[in-house]
Parts: sequence; C-alpha cells; structure tokens
Amino acid sequence: MIRVNGRSVALDDPGESLVEFLRRKGDKSCKVGCGSGSCGACSVLVTAGQGVGSGTVKSLNACLAPVATLAGCEVVTSKGLGNSKAGFHPIQERVGAFHASQCGFCTPGMVVACHAAKEKARAGGKQSTANGVHDTHHSGSNGDSSRGSEGDLQAMEHGLDGNLCRCTGYRPLLDVAKSFVPGVDIEDLGLHSPLDSAEPGSVTSAAATCNNGSSQALSVGEVEGSGKLWLFPESISELTGHLSRDSLTGHGSGLHSELWPLAPVVISVQRVREMRGVERQQDTLLVGAAVTIAELADALSSKVHIAANTGSSASSGTAALGSESPFAAMAAVLRRVAGTHVRNAATIGGNLVLARCHGLESDVATLLSGWGATVHLISGAGACSGEAAAGSATPVLDFVTATGSLEPGVVITRVTLPLPTGADFFWCHKVAPTYSNTHSIINAAFKLTLASSQPSSSAAPSSEAGEATALPLVSSATLVFGYPGPSGWVCQRATGAEKALTGCQLSLESLVAALQAVVMDLSPAPDMQQYCRGTAQGLLLQALAPLLRRAERDLPPAVARLLQVPQAAPPAPVKGSQRFEAASEGSAPVGLPIEKDRVRLQASGEAVFSADIPMPSDGLHAAFVTSTQARAAIAGIDPSAALELLGVVAFISAKDLPKQRNLISYTMLRAPDEPIFADERGEATAAAQAVQVQYADIQPPIVTIPEAVKAGRLVASPFSTGAKSVGDAQGALSLAELSLQGMELEIPSQYHFYMEPQVTLCVPDEGGSMKVYSSTQCAEVVQEAVARALGLRLHDVNSICRRVGGGFGGKVSRSIPVATACAVAADTLGRPVKLVLDSNLAETPGVASVLPTRQGVEELHDQTSMSPSTGQPDAKPSDMALVGGRQPLKASYSVGFTREGVIQGLDIKCWLMTGAYTDSSFDAFSVKEGLEMCYAIPNMRVEVQICRGTLPPFTAMRGPGKTQATLLMEHVLDSVAAACGLDSTLVRERNLAKLPEGPQEDGIEGMVQFTFADPMFNKPIPAVDYTLPQLWRRLKESCDYNSRLKEVEDFNASSPWVKRGITITHSRFDTFIPSKPAAVSIFGDGSVLVYAGGAEIGQGLTTKVKQVAIMELSKVLPPSSGHIPLDLVRMGDNTTYVLPRGYMTAASTTSEAACAGVRKACLELVTKLKPFAEKLGEEATWEAVVLAASTAGGAFDSCKVLLVACSTFDKAELAAGSPKYVLFGAACTEAEVNVLTGERQVLRSDLMIDCGKSMNPAIDIGQAEGAFVQGLGCFLSEEVVYDPDSGRVLTASPWHYPIPTASSIPRVFNVELLPGVRYDRGLLSSKAIGEPPTLLAASAFFAIQAAVRAAREELQLAQPGAALRADSLDSLPDMSPTSVVDINESRAAAGAGGHRLAQGLVQVPANVKHVKEALGPVDIAAHLKRKAQKGS
Repeated sequence: MIRVNGRSVALDDPGESLVEFLRRKGDKSCKVGCGSGSCGACSVLVTAGQGVGSGTVKSLNACLAPVATLAGCEVVTSKGLGNSKAGFHPIQERVGAFHASQCGFCTPGMVVACHAAKEKARAGGKQSTANGVHDTHHSGSNGDSSRGSEGDLQAMEHGLDGNLCRCTGYRPLLDVAKSFVPGVDIEDLGLHSPLDSAEPGSVTSAAATCNNGSSQALSVGEVEGSGKLWLFPESISELTGHLSRDSLTGHGSGLHSELWPLAPVVISVQRVREMRGVERQQDTLLVGAAVTIAELADALSSKVHIAANTGSSASSGTAALGSESPFAAMAAVLRRVAGTHVRNAATIGGNLVLARCHGLESDVATLLSGWGATVHLISGAGACSGEAAAGSATPVLDFVTATGSLEPGVVITRVTLPLPTGADFFWCHKVAPTYSNTHSIINAAFKLTLASSQPSSSAAPSSEAGEATALPLVSSATLVFGYPGPSGWVCQRATGAEKALTGCQLSLESLVAALQAVVMDLSPAPDMQQYCRGTAQGLLLQALAPLLRRAERDLPPAVARLLQVPQAAPPAPVKGSQRFEAASEGSAPVGLPIEKDRVRLQASGEAVFSADIPMPSDGLHAAFVTSTQARAAIAGIDPSAALELLGVVAFISAKDLPKQRNLISYTMLRAPDEPIFADERGEATAAAQAVQVQYADIQPPIVTIPEAVKAGRLVASPFSTGAKSVGDAQGALSLAELSLQGMELEIPSQYHFYMEPQVTLCVPDEGGSMKVYSSTQCAEVVQEAVARALGLRLHDVNSICRRVGGGFGGKVSRSIPVATACAVAADTLGRPVKLVLDSNLAETPGVASVLPTRQGVEELHDQTSMSPSTGQPDAKPSDMALVGGRQPLKASYSVGFTREGVIQGLDIKCWLMTGAYTDSSFDAFSVKEGLEMCYAIPNMRVEVQICRGTLPPFTAMRGPGKTQATLLMEHVLDSVAAACGLDSTLVRERNLAKLPEGPQEDGIEGMVQFTFADPMFNKPIPAVDYTLPQLWRRLKESCDYNSRLKEVEDFNASSPWVKRGITITHSRFDTFIPSKPAAVSIFGDGSVLVYAGGAEIGQGLTTKVKQVAIMELSKVLPPSSGHIPLDLVRMGDNTTYVLPRGYMTAASTTSEAACAGVRKACLELVTKLKPFAEKLGEEATWEAVVLAASTAGGAFDSCKVLLVACSTFDKAELAAGSPKYVLFGAACTEAEVNVLTGERQVLRSDLMIDCGKSMNPAIDIGQAEGAFVQGLGCFLSEEVVYDPDSGRVLTASPWHYPIPTASSIPRVFNVELLPGVRYDRGLLSSKAIGEPPTLLAASAFFAIQAAVRAAREELQLAQPGAALRADSLDSLPDMSPTSVVDINESRAAAGAGGHRLAQGLVQVPANVKHVKEALGPVDIAAHLKRKAQKGS
C-alpha cells in the first residue's frame, strides 16, 4: 500500500513510475514534462514510513521513482496540499498574488518545491535525514534574521533549482519562495496583489494536509505484481541472501530510469540499515552507499553527526568531525549536482555505479576520488572473490575507471572518507552550463597535504612576529579532473601536475611547473582540447593562488595581482523592480494588474491540459515509428515482431490512408512518421522500437548550412528571391574610411522546450465524426487537416483546446502531424487514441560528450545500444527529436564606416536552413524585413537565401527571424565599435534613425525614415509612434548607464581574472492585429460565458479578455456602480464548433484581436440591455438588469431579449485604418566573465518597453521577463546539435540541452513599461508584448562580448579573432578573411588583408566553452612567468 494525499492506495505494478501511478489513479496535478528528472513538473512530497529515515519529508521526481520504493510512505501532490474544494494552500495563493504562473504546466511542481524548501527551513535549520538530524541552516553575512538574511533567501531560491519554467523568467516564482522567509519585508519583493492573512511562516506541513497525517507505517519486505518482484532487505545479511538467489541476474547497476521498468526482479537497498548511515569511526567517515547526495551534503556541512538510526534517542551518537572546511567545500559542490529533487533520491553508491557502467558525468566520483575515498563491495557469495573480495577496499577512482561491468550480484555497501587533518588542503569546483540542474563540462577536486618548511628567501617579514613566512611543503598531492574524453566521460588524476608539486615548496616556480604539466595530463575529446586544457590551468590557479599569496608575500606586484583569483559562490538572491503607469479613470478593470484567470487552479494542478483529459475505457495509446536515417529510401517496413508483443493492437501506415487524402492542404505540413498502437503507452513505445525498417540508398545527412549550399539544396521563396537594397552598398564600402570585410556570424537552432509535450486525444463520435483534443496554437488548422485526412466535412470535426502548456510557435504547425496521425488511427480502429510525444530521448546515458559537437558525436553513434533483432538504435522518439525549433542562420557581411563609428555602407548575405521540408517562411521574411531595426544606413544591401537540410522541419519560434536579425544587426554595430575603439552604446546611438527636426506643416504628421522605405509595414512611420528615442533616453537615465560604464572600467582595471561588460541594445517589432471572432452569452442569473478567438498559451489572453468584457458590460450600470465582479465571467474552451475561424495564436497580437472581438460583442449586448437599465434607474444592479431582459413575465415565458452576441473584429475598424504597427524596446545589461573558466553571469538587466497603455501590467511585465529569459537561452546557452553521420539530434533531452534555470537570470532584474504613451489608433491604446523582449536579450550577449574584449586587452592578445565557425564556411560563396581596412593605406595592403581586427569574437550561444575559446589559447603558466620576469 501507499498513501496518496491521505488515502491508502494498493500497488498493482511495482515497476510503474510514481507519476504514471498517480495519473492513472486520477491525480493529474503531477505533470509529465521531460520524463528525466530535470524539469520538476512531476515533483511530489514524500514522507518516509517505518524504518531508517522514517518521518523525513522530502521532494522527489515522480517520473524517476518506481512506485514500489514508496510502499509504506506518504505521498503528497500539489493538489493534496490545497485545492478548490478543500481550500488553497498559502503557497498556491501567493503564486496567484505574485503573478507567478503563465501557462501553468510547471506550476504544481513549483508549489511542491517551494513547500519542500519551506519545510526544511521551518524545522529551524534541522533537516531530518536517514541517519538523524543535521544542522543545515545557512545564515547570511549580515546575520539579521529579522529581515530575512541573504543566506535564508538563497536557500529558498536554491530550493527551486530542480524545476524549470519556460514562461515566467523565474523572478516571480523566486519571490513567492522568498515571501515565506521569516522577517522578510514583502514590499521588498516584486509586484503582487494584497496577500492573504497567513503569516509568512505559517505554511501547513504536508503531513497535516492529508487527513491529519495519520498513516499506518508499513514494514514492506517485498512487492509483487504484473510479473515483477521488488525486494526490500533491511540488513546486509538479508541483502546477501537475496543476491545469492539463482533467479537473480544482472548487477547493482544503479536505479536508472531506462533499466528498472524492464527488470523482473529488483532489489532495493534503500532500507538496509548499514547502508543508510553516515558515521564517524576513529579517523574515518563511513558513508552508506544508500545515503542520498542531499543527505551526504548535509552531513559534510554539519558540525555534528548522528549515527544510523538504531532505535536510540536522537541525541545519541554525536561526534565532532574536526576540521569541516574541506568537507564543507565538498558539500557546496554536491549541492550543485542535478536538482534538489534528484539529490533527494540519488544515492552515492548508485551515482558511482552509473559513472562506471554508463559513463555518467559524475561530480560525486571526482569529489570522492580527489579526497582519496574508497568503496566497499559485497556480493551474494559472502566472502567474495575478484573485485568484491571480502574486507577489501577499492579507491573510488580505481572503481569508476575500471573496465567492464560489475560482476553479477556485486553491490557497493559503503564509501569511506578519511577525516581531514590540520595539514589537509582541499578545493573543488564544477564548471557547468548553469549553476545547477545540469551536468559538468569539467570538474575538479584537489587535495594537498602540507607541511611546514623553511622560510622563503624572498618572503617578507611577518607583520605580527617580524619573521619570514615559511612556504609550505607539499608532502602529497592528489589532483583529479573529470572531463569529456574521446570515448566518453573521463575521471583521472593529473599525475604530471602532482609530480610538479609533491616534495616541493608551494612557490611561484612550483605553481608554474604544475600549470605547465596539467595541460599535458589531460586528453580531452578533439573539439574540447582547447577548452579543457585551458580551464584545467584556470581551476588549478583558482585553487592554489590564495595559498601562495598567503605564504609568499614578497611577490612582484604584477604577479601578486594575477594571484587575485575569483572564488566560487552561489548566485546572489534575485531582486528588482517592476514599474508601470497607473490605470486610467473609468477603465477598470482594464489597466489593473489583476491576477491571471484560474491561476490558483494552475497552482493546485486542477487546471486541465490536453494530456489530462481522461482516456475512455476502450482507448489506445500510440507511438511513432521514426526513421533512423536522415537521408535514405524506405525499402520496407515489417511490424510483425511488434504486433506479437503483449497489448499491441495495430500498426498504421500510409497504406491505410488513400493517397488523395494523405496530403494536408498546407504544403508546409507533412507527417512522414508511422504510428503504432497499444493498450498502454509504455507498450506502444516498446512496440514502436520493435518495428523493423529496411533502408536503401543511404546517403550522408545534410545537417549544416554549408553542406546544404554545397549540395545545391536551395529553396525558392518570395521572401528569399533577389536582394533588397537602398543606395549603393558596394560603392560606399569602397569609399569608407574604415571597413570590415567578410565578417561572419552563425546562430544555431533553438528548441521551443515547451513544458507540455505535443499531445492529441481523438475520440470517434456518432456518425463518423471526430472530437480532437489537441495541444495546439491553431485549432482551426488542426480541424482542417483532420477533416481532409479522414475525408470528412469540417462540421464533422470538432477541434478543442482549453489551454496549452507553452507553445512559443512550436504548436502552430507541428501539432498538426500529431493530431492527424492520431485521428487516422482512431477512425481506422474505431476507438479513442491518444498520442503523446515524449520530451526526453532515451539514449545510452553518458555516451555523448557533455557538449555534443561534431567531433564528439561519432562515439555516441557507435556506442548506442542496438537491438539485435532490428539493428536499429534502441531509442524512443522524442518531442525534441521530431519537432524542429528556430531556423539556424549563417551570415556574412562587410561594413564601411567612419572613424566615429557612423556606418556608410553595409552588405549582408544570410542563409537560413529549413528541415527535410519547408514548414514556414516566417524567419526568412522577418530577417529580410527586420535587419534594419531602427538604424538609418544610407547604403545597404540584404540578400536572404533558404536552403534545405535533412533534419526535422524547423518552424516558427518566439520572434521568428526577428530574433536572428536583431543579433546579426547588433553584431555589425558591435564590431564597428570595436574597430573604432568606441563604446558600443555610443556607436549605436550615432546610427539610430532620428526624429524629424524643425516645425511640421499644419495637419501633416512628421515621419521617421529608417534604412528601407518599402510599404510592407508602412515605413516610414509617424513620428508620434517612434518612441525609441524616448525609451533610450529614459533607460540610460534610470539605469545610470554613464556612471556604471565608468564603474565597469574601474572594476576591469582592478580585477585580472574577472571582467565585466555593459551595453544597451534596442528592439523593433513589426506586427499586425488579425481578425478574430467572439461569442458572448449572458445567462439568466447574470453570469457570462465568453468565447474568444485564440488559444490560451500562458500569455494571459483569457485574463485580458475577461477584463475587457467586464469593462464593456459594466457600462450598462450607472457610473457610480463600478464594474461587475470578475467571477461573473467565465471563459469557454477554444473550440471550432463555436468559433470556426479563430486563426492561429501568433504574432503577439492574438490577445489584442481577441479582446477586440469580445469588446464588439459586449457592446452589442450593452445596447440591448441599456433600455432595461434606464428603466431601473440609479438603483440598477447587474442581476436586476439581466433578469428584466431575460423574461417577459414568468419562468416559462420567452426571453424579451436574446442575450447572445457573436461578432468578428474587423481590422478596418481601427482608427489607423491598418492593423499593422511597430513597437520598440531597449535593454541595458551588465555581465561578468571568469577568464579562467569561461563561466559567465548576467549581473543586471534593465528593460524599458513601449506596450502602449497596458491592459494588465502584471501580465505584460511577466511576458517581458519570460521572453527576455528565453532570449538569454537563445544567445547564451541553447544549441541544437545533430549527428553528422545519421542526422540524429544529440541534444534531445534536458540533460544535454540546458535552458536557463532560476540561477541564470539577472541578479538584478528591472522592468519598466514606458509611461505617458498612447496608441490611439490601436485597441484601447495597447500594444503587443509577448515576443519583442526576446530580442532585447542581445544586450546580454554583447555585454559578455565586451567583457571578453576587456580580458583580451589585459592579456595583450592582439592576434586576430577567428570568424565564427570559420572551419565550416569553406563552401559558402563570397567569403573573405575577417579584416579591418584603412582606406588611406595602399590597395595592395588592403588586398592582402590589411590590419586584422583583434576582436575575440564569441560564438553563439555564449556558453562557457565558447566564451573561453573566444578569450584565446591563454597559457596561464607562460603569462605568470612573463610577469615574474618583468617584475624582477
């Protein structure tokens, strides 16, 4: 049995995951997002039952937890914490109050994570663990608990490190968590509605929420069901007995999510007493192998230790650990492993076994190896032979690097760590794409044993004793690194560097020798050599420089400065402001920051998504059978093996669909994959992998733009035919004072990473009709596609979608193949069918390099586990593998300019790549039309060419084309500024279009001219609409740009290894308002039902529509009555049966258009109701007016007035006469870079955005923050990588695709909606907001670029910066060397390349590897040596 939210539930399949179990039992608040423990959408609270660790409350990922392991435990979901019937939990209430939910799919998991963090803090700093109680309270440096110390705020923020959110940008979610820190001033946090009366610390505990927490603790020895047996020994002797069973095969392989569902017999060691403790034994710390990473981190950072629970009192068994500093350093890195929920479940022993057997990029292995820990093994043989010999101890490093799998039945029982002594020095660190919830790119652990030595001859006298300082003698050194090698992850000692240190005084000479040696110690993968070797030097310097500074004081000043190294620290708590103009009088509730519609249902998990709709009893699950070759002919498909599997019902292919119906009217929408169907989702996935596909004419895939151009795979498009130009670009280039020739930029694809995967449920209805529940941004096109495929009329297909768990453009067209395949199957089989694309691609864990790139993918392809029956990769298709993201771009440009940075001529050629077939041309159109931004360049030529690869079709993504165009154009301006030696912000100002000067003619409005003057988006635009100058000026003043620029320069002058940059960029977004239908019905009791054209995808459409409806309907009443209550209006589902022409939800203006349609319908109803209100006079109430209009004289009489209105917003009704308009924004970002490792942090971002008069400032600010952070992902961390041999996507899981986490956002995050502006020609003077702020994230990229240039300047790296990915550009035409040419120099010198520009260009995205590589091949040892020689 297991208790779920206070109710006992029987277990029937022990191998089922907890998330599947909960959802099957009806609790849909536990969402299935990534399925790999990275997103946190499935987070639950678990209270341990009887035995070791009983009573412990912790959060877990339900997708990674076998339900059998929770037998006898209490499980609490977000719905169990609070719900609409029992009352909402204070955390859920505050999610609404702080506007901390948008699409809502991740919100229940966030609530659970916040509750878990609060529970840990509520215990007064004492967290109950398996082995007792540890002190885990971290107080801030100010020690002021009354105001909420920084340490307390950091701890609450860190509690959300295992949860991802793609919508909000995290800031409001962090504010929710911090609002529960005792003593915190709520007003210091972000924008929020008035809070409930609950005290900040009065969060109800999980146990008290579930029927008073009275659960019967169960002692479970085994769980059996569905042909599977799970065993739970409670002692080592029981464990060895189970291990010796004849029926047991395999070995202690760790609890990996791809392994345990298939095993017939599984032994869980989570209740073995001897393996669940952390205790001191003489000079050794014994750590049970079943101790979790979180428990070990707590123990290592504690001053006291409690032995394993043996029934004694909690105060027994305490022992001081002595010097805890080395262990505290180890604990700090352990707290960065994965996310909180994973650390709460993952064990030390399991992590080490996965590191050995599956190549896991393990921080635990590196830390323990560096400290000199050992592992102890047993097997069922009792006195074991071989590796698990009785009484033997194996060094951790030897264990994880041993070749071959473990012997059958071998299990790690414990790990032993020698206790630290006064002579021990320990330092460790991990470098990762984000601070937490991602694996390391490189990690390190260093242990030195130091002894006193003779005074240094060069040492200065001690300030206290007047004696020379003694340089410490390194009696032993252990330097361990983990990094990607040619064949997978490597954990090894740097023996050369160890030799350089051991037996020597720790001096500048020995340090330099070690830095020189460590470069040769490492053997990284070819594409990682420069990064890993340079970073290894940097890590060693960070570790040893402070020791040397303290010991050897009489160093040359230049050398002493270089020994000022950065030290790792957790990100500071996020703070910021949200500013906006107060709402106009009489417009309420429009203009007010009211809470999102049904936000509390989202927080409790009661909000229904498409995947939550109950499956009918006879329903089937489907899975795609996907090609394993990107460029081949299908010779045959044999599903016979799959059809023999238990539960498999059918295989559907193109043969089951008449040829004339196997075509969607949109040529961009095709579905080449074949689905297979089974009773259970897992059975369908397994069957899909068993289908045998034969290929012919296999050719190398085309995965890059140069390959596509070389192959001549060019796509004709009206948006890519011919060049667009103004003036004479080539002539201006030839006459310019300075020019940059052949500059290059590549922007890789970015994946949408919506939290809710693609999903469709199709239910056959009477007469051959079909109900289609699809997570889509375009219900209308789903309806049309399904109708065509089934040969039905449109009125036979009802496409329904209540809400979408994130879309960002990925569910405009790419939801259609999923819906169509599902509908064909449902129609063919006559049964309901559900098709869900997994968000995680199953692959052999740890085979791929940590940053999969072209040189690192061969090993993954060769080592992927193969099915012997099919010869195909044993992998399931994933959402990330089947749906392409943002179109990749490659560009070459030449620019001519004055010495003041004014551009005189610019010639740009761009290539955009589609997939195997063209999905859309949004990007090509937007790049061509949007490159000019707000710059006025007299001579400019733009050419855009589309080419076709053999990849999943790329599609629209938030700001399609405009995002790439913005980064490219700002790259031009940034390069010009660097060539001129000027501040990039100043150069941008000098090139911006100016407002018209002088008096204007009467009645004629001034116009602003940008670079191009074509009529596509009404260019030029009225001067009154050109708000960028006002935005720019206000932003510079509010963020104090000039003073901060000087501060950055001063900081860089004083800091050798950390550099900062600051810059301002702008955004221009051209859009339009489409026509949208609406339907509004008023019921007899006064309640209102509204249907609006558009999908609620988290952008707040339904909330704004409700506000507009209430504002307009309230006009029925006297002005003194105020507006009608918000809860009188309910939004109906997006359904084609009610609104058949809803168009797509895109272009950031759907909310405006939907509001316009509803407003028109409401005004029609107001006209009908006004006469009744006038008769009632000043005493009229809404209910009375509606009642008067509803009936003639009795309950059965006909209505006097039909209170239903349907309308369509006509764009011609706008005051401007055109639905097109332009909006602007600007952002100032400051960032810093660790020169030694490439780590970067966005310190502060200030956003200033013109969205007209906001309908709801809370929603608009939330959209701005979320879009900006998604842009940070595009420019700083996200990159889709493909296998060049097979075309398979290598970044098809969150483990290899790092989107921004809560630690990635600016530490100071300010957003202001430009006040005092109106857009009277639009709807209610409002403007779009959803996409434009994405473009502003370019400011962060160029702030990092500025920091890199500052570092290169100090390092005196004058060599030319390589063009971005120049090695892959050989096949592109018209590419010349990157150069800066002075027109006054001879033409011969110019032709030879002239003076090369020392730039150090950062490759997109600006991740740690690319930043470090842009810094150049810095030899720190040689640099130190040069400075020492100059100093002497």
